[in-house]
Amino acid sequence: MIDLHDAAEVMNDYPVIAPSPVTAILGRAHEIRRRTRLRRGVAAMAVVILGVGVVTTEVSGSPSQTRIATVPTPSTVPRKSGGGGKVPPPPPKAPLVAPPTELVAHLRDQTAKPGQIVVMNTATGAVTKILGADYDPYVGDGFQIAAGGHSVFWTHLNEKAQQFPVAEVPLGGGASRTVANGADDLPSPDGKLLLVSSNVVDLATLTTRPLPSPALDGQVFASFSWLPDAHTIVGLSVTPAQQCPGAPGFTIPCPTTTTTPGEARTRVWTIDTSTPKAKWVAVPTSDDWKGITLLGPGRLPGTVAADQWSLTGAVAIVTMRLDGTVVDRVPTPGGEVQVLAVDHSGTNFLIDDAGGLARISLADPTPVHIGVAVAEASWW
Repeated sequence: MIDLHDAAEVMNDYPVIAPSPVTAILGRAHEIRRRTRLRRGVAAMAVVILGVGVVTTEVSGSPSQTRIATVPTPSTVPRKSGGGGKVPPPPPKAPLVAPPTELVAHLRDQTAKPGQIVVMNTATGAVTKILGADYDPYVGDGFQIAAGGHSVFWTHLNEKAQQFPVAEVPLGGGASRTVANGADDLPSPDGKLLLVSSNVVDLATLTTRPLPSPALDGQVFASFSWLPDAHTIVGLSVTPAQQCPGAPGFTIPCPTTTTTPGEARTRVWTIDTSTPKAKWVAVPTSDDWKGITLLGPGRLPGTVAADQWSLTGAVAIVTMRLDGTVVDRVPTPGGEVQVLAVDHSGTNFLIDDAGGLARISLADPTPVHIGVAVAEASWW
């Protein structure tokens, strides 16, 4: 067992390349945005989105990661079915499922020192293995556990080549490999595919299939998830905030903007990767997706797990059907909360709050703290 505070810095086989001052400054702004959900209002929001506008520049076609600050109130009233006007019965209550015994965390970068990537015991918070160290590239949440929990994917920075290689590192030891180049990597629930930068990678052959671009009508994709069926991808598209001139060469959200009714509506899209020439399909839905960020497959077929957030951070964790029906909704602890990951059961979640890394579940939302604050974390 390794004591985190006494552990020597261990590097993996990948070269660790320190970001340039500009990249580091803009990257830190992106990290602040991820953690606080624009909590400090319009003035700080302008600075934070400045980082987003530059750092989340598309890499190999990756969508921008723009979010719209809203205070959503999804409806929990069951919707009528299409046949006979009958109201479907409520779904079963979320069961209490034991959390995964291990998790992988990317500790926060220190001054001129990359954050360690470690395996931790969920029950004790003890570090059992150090996989390496890397700078957080600040390009979304590219830190995921493969199906079965045998390896971890993470996006790291190769500033010299201006690339973001996605590494797959076995948790039990063995050779690492680069599987793609891009951001926001999401392994499918069956472990066969990896969504990265609007491409689907076959993890057995490492062949890449680009996904078509839908007609978003000025919107951008904000988050993605697989459905539990392991072949359908869900994407949420949003309308970016209106931009105004800022510092030389940059733009920032305008302090005051006028919007037309429905302009900020979040749209839901799906694509079936099992179909060779599949296209994105817009899903008829309610307007209950405002302020929702996808986390991963939900606990029931046809559902996704997501966090619901406002200016102050995540306010709830929800399980949703694609028509906008909220199956589960549990509040997050008060204060600034970032929801980091959902496990394969769709019931256990990792969060980062004022007390550091913690876990909560749909059956019991009381946070159980695990360890120190982290930049990223995931489990299976």
